[in-house]
Amino acid sequence: MGEAVAVSQRPVDESQVRAIAAQIGERDRRMVAVAGAPTWEGPERLETDAGTVRVLAAPSTLAVRAALVAHRAAGDHELLVVVTDRDERELGEEVVAELWDHRVVRPYGWEACKRLFRAEMLDGQLADDRWLVDLLVDHAPPRGYPPVAKGVLDADTAWRAFCRHGLGLRVDRPSTLDLLRWAEAGEGTKTLGRLSDDDRARVIDRLVRETDPGALPILRLAADGRGPRAVGLGLLAGVLWSPEAVGEAAATARGRFTERQEVLQGPDPERRARGWARAAEALARERLADADPNVPALLADVEHQLDQLGASALVGVSDLLPGALAARLATVGTAITETLDGHGTVEAALRALGRVQAHVRADEDPQAARATHAVRLAARAQGPATSSEAADLADAARRWIDDGAWVDEARAAIAEGATVPELASALSALLARIDAEREPEDRAFAAQLADWSRVEPLGAQGLLPIERVLDDVVAPLAAQRPTLVLVVDGLDHPTAHRLLGDIEREGWAAQEPADAPWPAVVSALPSITYASRASLLSGRLVAGEQNVERDNFAAHAALRKAGGEPRLFHKRDLKPEEGRLGEEVRDAITDVSRRVVGVVVNGVDDHLDKGGQLQLVEGLHGVRPLAWLLQAAAEAGRVVVVTSDHGHIRARRTKTRVTDGGGERWRPATSEPNDDEVAVAGPRVLRGEGEVVLPATDAIRYTPADKLGYHGGATPQEVLCPLAVFAPASAELDGYAHVAVTQPPWWWDVRPDAAARSEPDVEAAAPAAPAPAAPAPPSTDPDGGLRLFDDEETASAEPQETSGEAEAAGAAARGGVAGQPAWVTELLASPLLAEQRARAGRAALSDDDLAAFLAVLARHGDVATAGVLQRETGVKGVRLRSKLQALRRTLSVDAYDVVRVDTDGTVRLNRQLLAEQFQLEQA
Repeated sequence: MGEAVAVSQRPVDESQVRAIAAQIGERDRRMVAVAGAPTWEGPERLETDAGTVRVLAAPSTLAVRAALVAHRAAGDHELLVVVTDRDERELGEEVVAELWDHRVVRPYGWEACKRLFRAEMLDGQLADDRWLVDLLVDHAPPRGYPPVAKGVLDADTAWRAFCRHGLGLRVDRPSTLDLLRWAEAGEGTKTLGRLSDDDRARVIDRLVRETDPGALPILRLAADGRGPRAVGLGLLAGVLWSPEAVGEAAATARGRFTERQEVLQGPDPERRARGWARAAEALARERLADADPNVPALLADVEHQLDQLGASALVGVSDLLPGALAARLATVGTAITETLDGHGTVEAALRALGRVQAHVRADEDPQAARATHAVRLAARAQGPATSSEAADLADAARRWIDDGAWVDEARAAIAEGATVPELASALSALLARIDAEREPEDRAFAAQLADWSRVEPLGAQGLLPIERVLDDVVAPLAAQRPTLVLVVDGLDHPTAHRLLGDIEREGWAAQEPADAPWPAVVSALPSITYASRASLLSGRLVAGEQNVERDNFAAHAALRKAGGEPRLFHKRDLKPEEGRLGEEVRDAITDVSRRVVGVVVNGVDDHLDKGGQLQLVEGLHGVRPLAWLLQAAAEAGRVVVVTSDHGHIRARRTKTRVTDGGGERWRPATSEPNDDEVAVAGPRVLRGEGEVVLPATDAIRYTPADKLGYHGGATPQEVLCPLAVFAPASAELDGYAHVAVTQPPWWWDVRPDAAARSEPDVEAAAPAAPAPAAPAPPSTDPDGGLRLFDDEETASAEPQETSGEAEAAGAAARGGVAGQPAWVTELLASPLLAEQRARAGRAALSDDDLAAFLAVLARHGDVATAGVLQRETGVKGVRLRSKLQALRRTLSVDAYDVVRVDTDGTVRLNRQLLAEQFQLEQA
């Protein structure tokens, strides 16, 4: 009969027995079992309007059976009332069949329920839910329920009270996710197990109706005592019933799962499985974010179960399973290889990359980042080629800063390789292609550098000698506002991309001269600290150590003219080992009477000297003093100038070439340069008596020291120095304009299109087709940038319909406003969205902002970087970050993340989940 169900221990009184006798009447003289404490303090026989009633207590199943046998044998026409704490399952089918109404009667009903809620009346709807009234009485807390407002217990309040107090749920209105937590913790088994079969069925039915079909298998597992398995089985169901799980093997696996886990049996198992899976995935993501040590074993078990079902090939459809990430990375590798061979398309690689980026572990797996860079390079390879040679050094420098530095950032990433064979092969092929492209460009740059350096190059258009930075940039800024000069020693352009982007995301506004972009800053030669940093901080070409830098900075005439005595600090002044910024440095920065403060941060150069054990520091928080320095500058309202004294090359393919004297990447001009070297002479050369030989590629070095990187050579990575100016968000600088950190078009265009949202890979199941012809080149934007995907609203538009009237008419036909996808219009009218806004309060996003962000995401395949969002919405800095969080809160129902915001500001919209949660037909 199953586990016993606890029956209320409340005593039964005489008035309740009389009420039961009146309900039964005189015609039925069978025995009636009444639930209550198995005691009776009244008379053995009661005279009632319905006749004589005999009452006795039965504290056990055996006592009830004995009373029934005696009553039957006596042929007594009296109504026998047995007060017992046994339930129907304990009494057995034979006994229950002999009882009145074939059940144990709960006698408490309306009056007891009113007392427990201190109510004067009950909602009439509860008349149809007498089972709920009985359950409220049976499971009442010792001191009753919270008193109801206005003395009326309505049906909804009654149900919510039972959920919290009778079922032990921690919320009055549970979601499927709440039910999963409750079931997994074992509370579901404990509370559902106390109910009769009929009551349990009623409770489960109502919980499912108030959540979604996915709650049914969870509740069935809880009722069977298998609640702790609900998360793992839900994840498994999510794989098997994924839209991507197609083919005979998947169908067979679903059949086996349903046979073994009957909780999905019944109509529409697909809806139940997917609702269940959403809750399981949400809970697993929460625990992964909390670094729950039990989750890896859970995910490993799911993969094992997939294998047992013969469905291990489906592992790749999961966003959580460890094996899925490797499978998806392999798909990206294959797609890149096919693209490079001319047999595939960038679009296919982008779709595969979108699947990688959707995996929960993608942000922390270095192979995922390398795959992203690889697809970017593949997209660039299919874009328009630049065949013409640079006209001069300024042209070559601008080309490298705008494009080559981004190539070098991606190249450095993919050079780390991969453990997934398909991806490793693709990275190797890409690396060889980029190396072959870059070597002649570096040699040409080195030759132009040698020509330019023969004379003092102060008047060169588009170039800024490093010794002019203080005069031409810092001093004019300091005349407007107090200024902090941050010299990040050894910072090159590729490494600076992440750092400068992080600074902007902290709320600083990047500034450029209003009439032209920043010129390229060229180091002194050779590009080493001793020569170039001293020249930068002295304002003239000079070599020297820190004392030379400090004295010349303090004595710089233009800086002194701005106000106060300039002050320069070095690493030992920062005291990062103490976990805070040195007091002397902080006091100098916050003292706005001192117009210029300079700080040298050795975050990059220090790591280059650590050999192969450390990777280069990336980002603002990789070098602790930077965040502290920016905080102090923000408090003082200072403008911040970020630059470096030189760049560096990575040690990936450098080979030692023995020389007499010199440094890592320069040597005295004691012999003629080789093909991969360049002789440089002139006033900018501060070593080797004014003439040195420098490597013209990144393939050689002159010292055997094993480091992560080297500098001193003539490549753009080493010679060109980043320069950026940041102002507080509220500040305005005369002659400057705010500009977002920009990337080349092929860098922005790494975005998966809508097909990556989880549509089945129908091509995988189709017969093999002949190899396609080489794809046509991607279309281009009017400004020449590569455009890999047409916008959703314009892809199918007729060319002649370009007027504003036609656009408005087309939008109206779709049910929306001009330029707004129809599903966005549908969402804005959703009652659930109104509820979400009410919950969010002042933190909710307005209709205009919500529509603007969703329109941008739709145009970019539901994934957009922070740069794209800034450019297309006009929202920047701290305001962008705030609005993105509001977007996430507004659209996330029951803790399911419809919108995900990555740490780098990239926003990902799960449109399928959005459509399901808000019941959108057009999404």
